[in-house]
This record gives sequence, structure tokens and C-alpha cells, in this order.
Amino acid sequence: MLKIVALLFIVTETILGILVDFLRKDFQWLILKYKDENPQIPSDKIERFLANGYDSYLGWSRKPNINGVEKVVSLGADEENKKETSYTMDERGSRSTLEFEEKPIKIATYGDSFGFCRHVNDNETWQYYLSGLTNTNVLNFSAGNWGFDQALLKIKKTHKQFNAKISIIAVVPETICRIQSTWKHYFEYGNVLAFKPRFIIENGELKLIENIINEPDKIAKYKEFLPYIKKYDYFYKKKFLKDLLSFPYCISIFKNPVRNFSLIFALILKKFGFFKNLAWEIILKENFKYCIKEYRRKGALDLLKALIRDFHHTAEEFDTIPIVVIMPYLNDLKLYQQNKSYYSNFVQEISKEFNVLDLTEDLIKEGQDNLSSLYNNDFYGGHLSAKGNEKAAHLIYKALLEKEFIK
Repeated sequence: MLKIVALLFIVTETILGILVDFLRKDFQWLILKYKDENPQIPSDKIERFLANGYDSYLGWSRKPNINGVEKVVSLGADEENKKETSYTMDERGSRSTLEFEEKPIKIATYGDSFGFCRHVNDNETWQYYLSGLTNTNVLNFSAGNWGFDQALLKIKKTHKQFNAKISIIAVVPETICRIQSTWKHYFEYGNVLAFKPRFIIENGELKLIENIINEPDKIAKYKEFLPYIKKYDYFYKKKFLKDLLSFPYCISIFKNPVRNFSLIFALILKKFGFFKNLAWEIILKENFKYCIKEYRRKGALDLLKALIRDFHHTAEEFDTIPIVVIMPYLNDLKLYQQNKSYYSNFVQEISKEFNVLDLTEDLIKEGQDNLSSLYNNDFYGGHLSAKGNEKAAHLIYKALLEKEFIK
């Protein structure tokens, strides 16, 4: 009997091991211990990163005088029908505003990919439209996947060079997760080059945990610094280890059974040509749930509020007007319509003390019955479309006028 059980165990493990390894090859979110706990980073990938994005202080940042091309699938379009967009960075490391480049500088913006305006051209960013409305050159120092913490550090690093009258940090609600990472790979599996600084609250005060990968040579040697990285990354234990599959697979799969069985089933269907984006949808929904959960956790809320307060203290020191702009995902708008917004209470609370502009309600009004027209989609989470950015610019401009921050 024991021999039969042992044989069944060996056969089951062998089949599961081969299956998950096969499915993992083209889907980075199904993570395996022997591949993903200490992933190998190809040298050519490191070289490209050093040339185009590495920043020893911030982790990564858009470099001056570079340009690039991105492809995106618009909502409702066929996956093969990809739209190509381009971006250009000026000599300051700010995204180009084209004909407004020589205008006076009064507003500088910082933030994540919604701040950078991914998947639209330079003449379709909300900074471009806002430049036209204000007849100024609105600087854009944002970078994809940044947290509020990195945007704040960027202001501290660059503001005195430009002395903008108004400083805007524009982020998605998911920033509450990003500010708790020191290695994005532990939350966004496969993003292995995204090492970053973060802040913690110690004895009631913000304390900066600097980016440990602060020299180019350290990237290839990152394993030497994993104890430090794991210590300060909230999601290493809370998320990554729970999703990590290892021998015996028939046990580790049950650490997070709903996720793992759903993904395996979805990826098998994909191999046969069915529901090609189902696995991505599962991951997006899962990560979205983590975001919602963090807005219910006091430690996360306290940290985000402390960062916003530090932004205002920094702005006071630099004699600039600080504004936080919340830029929602399409799902955020839909949840708001269903009275299920998960960040509204936090925004209402901080708005009593700080300058906060939440675009959620106004974008719903602007989008009316066609919210999708305000967004692009690349199956990683849609960014604002040209139309969405134009609407956002007008909403920000209106708020600046009402507050009499501009005339």
C-alpha cells in the first residue's frame, strides 16, 4: 500500500512539475521557487536598463534626451491591431511639450505612468494640454511604476533647478502598494530590475530606506543584498512567498488554491487557443484586491498620509504650491459608480488637511455613458487615452483657477 501511495505521489509530482514549468515559460506571474526566488537577470537586459532607465537614487527614471516607441491595444480592438505611440525626453529629463518648450515654467509634475502618460504621443499628454491652457511649459518628470515615495524624492532632487510655482504629484490609487516595496518583483512578478528606495515610519517619523542597489555593478550581484531587500519589502512575506510554487507541488499549490488552480486552468486554455487574456484578468483582479486591502490597513494608510504630509512640508521649504492628483483606473470609476470606491474615505480625510484633487467623480461625469473612451488598454491595465488626458487637463486647470493658484 505504501509503495502504491509513494508511486502515486511521484507520478503526481512529476506531472505537476512538468506542467507548471511548461506553463511558466510564457507567463511570468506563475512563479516557481527554483526560477523566481533568485531569478537570473541576463546581462544584455541589465545593459539596456543602465542605458535607458537606471537611477542609483530612485531605482529608475526617464533619462534626458532619449526617445522611445510603445505599442498598445485600444479597448475593444483586436490584440493584433496595436496602436504605436512615441515619447521624447528633453535635456532636463522632462517629457517634451513640443511647441510649449520655450514657454515660461510655472508647473512641474511628478508621478507614475499616469503622470508620464504612457501609450499616448507627446501632444496627447495632460501636461501638453495643460501647457496650452496655461500658456506655459508644464514639466513632466514622471516615470512608469513609480510610487508616491519616488515622486517625492524626485522633487527633493530636482525642484531647485526649475523653481516651479506649483508642484503636482499625480498617482493612481495603487500607489499605496508601491510605497511598500523595495523590489517590485515581490509584488509585480518578473519586474526584476525594479529595485527602489522606500520610507518606513520609525518612532513616529518618516525614515528613508535608501535603494541598496545604488551602483550599476550591484545589479548583477543583487543576491548579496537580498536579506536587506526582503527585510524592508512588505510584500515578500505577505504576497510573494504565498504564491511561490515549489516541491512538493501538490502541497504548495494549496497555499493559494484559488489563484493557482485558476491560473493553471486559464493557461492550459490559452495553450489551446481559448480565452487568451483570461490569465491576465485573474492577475489584475488579484492585484486589485491587494490594493483594496491596503486601504483598509492602518499601517499602509499611515505611511501614505505621512508621505503626503512630507510633500507639503517639502513644498513649503521650496516655496512651491503642492497638489496631489488622484488618477483612477477604469475599474476605479466603475466601482465608484457602484458605490464601492475603496479609497474615497482616505481621500476625503486627507483633503481636509492637504491640497488633493481626486479626478474620479469628474471623469465619470466627463465620460458619461462611455467611460472606456477615456482609456487605452494593453492588458496590463489601461492608461488614459488622448481624450482622457485632455479631460484631465481641463479638470486640473479648473481646480487651479478655483483655488486661485493661477490667474
